[in-house]
This record gives sequence, C-alpha cells and structure tokens, in this order.
Amino acid sequence: MIIRTPAPLGLITCLAGSIFLSGCNSNGDDGSLAKTTPTRTVLVYMVGSDLESGSNAATNDIREMMQVGSGENLNIVITTGGADKAGWKTVKRHLINKGEQKTLTDLGNLNMGHSDTLRDFLDWGMRSYPASKYTLVFWNHGGGAVGHNGATVGNDENHGNDALSLPEIATALNTVTHANGKRFDLIGFDTCLMATIETAATISPFADYMVASEELEPGSGWDYRAWLGKAKSSPALATLDLGKTIVDSYFASFPAGSDEGKSITLSTIQLARVSAVTTEIGKLARTLGDRLTANADVARIEIAKGRSRSESYGHQNGTDSGMVDINDFLSHLPPALAAEAARVRTNLDAAVVYNRRAEARPNASGLSIYLPGERTIAGGITDDVLAYKRIGYSTFWESVIDRYATAAANDVTAPAFQNAGLVGNRLAVDIPDAPDLSSVEVYITQELPDGNHLVLGREEPDSMVGEHAVYDFDNTVLTMNNQFVFAEVLEEDEDNNRFVLGVSAQVNGQQGQLTVLVSLDPSDNLVLEVVGFLPMSAAGVAPRMMSLNTGDSITPLYLRLNPSTGETDYVTLEGTAFTVPAGGINASVGALPADTYNAFFAAQDFSGNMAYSDAFALTVGE
Repeated sequence: MIIRTPAPLGLITCLAGSIFLSGCNSNGDDGSLAKTTPTRTVLVYMVGSDLESGSNAATNDIREMMQVGSGENLNIVITTGGADKAGWKTVKRHLINKGEQKTLTDLGNLNMGHSDTLRDFLDWGMRSYPASKYTLVFWNHGGGAVGHNGATVGNDENHGNDALSLPEIATALNTVTHANGKRFDLIGFDTCLMATIETAATISPFADYMVASEELEPGSGWDYRAWLGKAKSSPALATLDLGKTIVDSYFASFPAGSDEGKSITLSTIQLARVSAVTTEIGKLARTLGDRLTANADVARIEIAKGRSRSESYGHQNGTDSGMVDINDFLSHLPPALAAEAARVRTNLDAAVVYNRRAEARPNASGLSIYLPGERTIAGGITDDVLAYKRIGYSTFWESVIDRYATAAANDVTAPAFQNAGLVGNRLAVDIPDAPDLSSVEVYITQELPDGNHLVLGREEPDSMVGEHAVYDFDNTVLTMNNQFVFAEVLEEDEDNNRFVLGVSAQVNGQQGQLTVLVSLDPSDNLVLEVVGFLPMSAAGVAPRMMSLNTGDSITPLYLRLNPSTGETDYVTLEGTAFTVPAGGINASVGALPADTYNAFFAAQDFSGNMAYSDAFALTVGE
C-alpha cells in the first residue's frame, strides 16, 4: 500500500489590475477556448515526485480520468511534472478526453514547488476552459500545516523536492480568483494530512468547499473514475454532493475488510464556516495563554497530556506530523476549559459537513490542528515551529504554541528511577515526582561487545499505579512469519482497545516501517494485522503507505541503543530476512530463542527528556 502525502495571509495582496498570466495560446498550446461553457472545469495540479517515478501512481490516476474524459459538461485539465522520470522532467499541460491524454504544451523545466507555476496553470486553465464552476485538486504528498520547514504540498524531485507552502498556495489562489473574477467551488487535496484548520482557513477566501484527509492516504488515492463520472453525468450536481461523492467513492474503492482501508479518513468542509471555528479557537487560546502566564509548568503539562491522549496523524519512527484531531484534543482538556471547548466544537461540527473515518481512526472528526509533540520540543524550538508562525493562521494559537513549546523546552530534567529491581521474571521500578511523564516502556535487549544494546522489543508495563511500574517478562516478542522483529507502539487508543505498532524494516531494499494494527476480538484474543509499509519520509513530507505484495523481500531492522548517551541507529541481523508469502505476512506473538537478555525501563517526559533504569539479566531456556 502506498501512503500520500511565507508571509502571513494578511500581507498577501493582489489587485485585479496586477500582472496577468499567459492565455491559452501564449505558450504554444493548441487547445482552444471551449465553444460552449461547460458546467465544470476540473484542474488537477499533479506533482509526480517519487510516487510516479517509483510506482506510476500518477499515471494510474490519469488512466482513471481517461475512463471518463472531458465532455459537453465537463473539462478535465491537468498539469504534470516534478518526477525524476522520462516524460515527467518538464511541466506539461494536458486535456483529458475519453481514452486520450492530449498534451497541449510543454513548458520546460519549471519548479512545481513554486507558487508562480501553480498560479500560471490555474490562470491559464480558467481562461482557456471557462465554466460556471471550477474545481481544483492538488495531487501528491502532503505534510499537514507545516510539513518540512513550511513546505507542505507536493515535492518536485527535479528541484530538490521543493514543495508549496500554505502561503504560496494562497498567493496563487488570490491572484487567479481576482484576475478571473471567479472562486473555486471546491478545492481538494488528494494528499496526506491536509484536512487541517490551517489549510481550511488559508483557502477559505477562494473556495466554497474543501475535501481532504486528516490521516495519510493509501497510494491509490481518490477514485477519479467514480467522482468525475458523477460530475459528468450529473451536471447540476451541487458542490456539497460532489464533495460527498469524492468521500464515498474513496471509501468504496477499498474492498470491505481490506488492510489498506482500515486507517483512511476523508472529510468535506464548508469553508464559509471556518472563520467562526478560528474565532473560537482564538478565544480558547487566550484562556490557555492566561493559564500559561499564571503557572507555565502546570498549564503546559495540561496541554501536553491532552495532546498525548488525542488522535494524531502521520506516525513514523516514534513521532508524528504534529497534527492532532481538534475535537479529540478538546475532549481531553481540563474541565475549567469546558465552556471554551464547547463553543469550538459547536462551530467545528457546523464546518465539517461530511466526514468518514475507518475503524483504526475512530476519533477523526474532520479537521486537525498543529500542536508539536515531545520529539519536536526535545530538539528545541525547531524550524517547523518557527515556520508555523509564517502561516498566519491565528496569532493567539501561535502564541500558545510558542509559549507551550518554550516552557517545555526549558525543562531539561529527565525522569528519575528509584527502587528498580528484578524478582524472578518481574521487573519493578518507582518513578517519583514525574507529573509530566509521557511514556514508560520496557526494553528487551541483548548487550553487544561494544557496550551498545540491540533492542529486540519495546513493551509497556503490565501495570502503572501512581509512580510504581511493574512488568512481567513472559519471553515473548512480536514475530512475523516466525521471525522475531523489533516493534514500537506508535499510537494507543485505550477506549477502543486498539493500538498501532511500527516495525522497522527494509522492503525490497527501501527503508521504512511496517504498520501493524493490534486489537482484541470479541473473545479478547489478540488480533494483529500488517496493513502496509511506510517508506522513510523524504524532505520532511509524509510518504504514502505502500501495499505489500507476494514475493516482496523483508529485512527487519533492529534498534541499536547506547543507554549512556541515548544515541540510536538501526542495524540488520544475519539470517532474519524473509519474503512475503502468498497469504500475506503472519504477525503474531512468539517466544525468544534460548539466550541471555537484558530488561530495563525507559521513561520519557513531555519535554522529550529520556532516562533509562539499570539493566537486569533475563535467561531464556537452558
């Protein structure tokens, strides 16, 4: 399975009399203005990137478009480029007819991560194919509100993986809507992670509706044949109904029970209602700011606890994209903030007019918001946090993030352990005076000759009562096809007895992480499902989940840790590689081979400070 993935807006101005871009024939295009105005022109900004160069994902979606094709009531116009692949190294414009991709012009080696390239395409498309309604779709990777240093949508492989920021998108949209006197009826993101309040606020002056996903998208993305077919056959289709069609057809494209469809999300947002959400978030942020002023440590721990218990998105290598579900976050705030949270929720429910989420994302309510986690904070106030301020979403929320992250980063004291001991196979420890404790885990390791530890498993304690943690070693770890692997908990949903594991591995030589959903069946038996492979992110953007196919080569990766310094890396072990069998990977819990192992506690606080207890020897077998 594949997963997809600035100046403040107040400073972005563009008068109708400013520079206009080229018309339909100024670049040598042989397409002419439509003789009759169609009901809808769909403009797709398709940055191929590694999705096309690696797996032909863009080509596959173009084929879906060609099954529908343009007609009297519909124009399908796309621009392609941004992939290190023949035919995709330059930016081209195409008209999609039924069974035909008609190339109109080749613009040369342009950067699709630049606002001017987007603006030029949109202006040309609106002028060349006038319509009563215009729909814009961004196709590629997505990184949420921030992505990598502010670059959030699309990666042009031919230009250093440059991508568009939200302010760059706003600049282009502002220009073309003023110049053409028309708004977009719908702007969609066939990308990962872009169903954010920041995205919605950015594009709300220029469109009526937004369709996007809070979570990562599988590589197949939207079903273009289905929703374009509906738009073509029903020219009077209301925009809200078009948004619902995109959402429903996306979900329908995954067979019932399929692994790929178990963690998908997609929502339709009425953008005229977003400003009210932002207003109420601003009021909540002011109250949070007052609490940070009164007692910074108490308030930042309240925020951190709320975040840690909320559904977040784009998990990889123990961290996430920084995006958390707004409604879920509100539900985990202190009772003193209930009134402010209720007002945000009321307006949020009005803005999210249609929302669907799969079983593994039960708390996805339709829109997320940026709130950095401890991994980001542990590195100090990073470029991503600074980039967030350039979006211009809400000065009040910016202030909360800045003050929250600063207060957390100022805490450099790691958790401390007392009374650590091993009796039989029971490991116990006390972790006193740790009100900001984020996680406690037990590491099962083998010590290497150089003093480093090879981590074979990371598990949660069997019980954590107050400051006292207990773990009973049962000689089992996660296995795949009877080969023990290193797994870590990426996300836990205690309310639904479900969590997500990440298993570091190479698939066909590409490094990344296998995603495993863990749940309980009605008889309380453990159910483990391998739902795909998430390649290591490139240039800070969220990758798409890749499906696993029979014969794929799997090489497990194991964490190597120096407990004294906290330094880690990943290594391979001889004889652990295997191939995916015809029935898929069998994930289960199995016994470790007879040998001597070590076990110790690891604790991390909400500021990202990590500590390790003393290690204790465990003998398996004779």
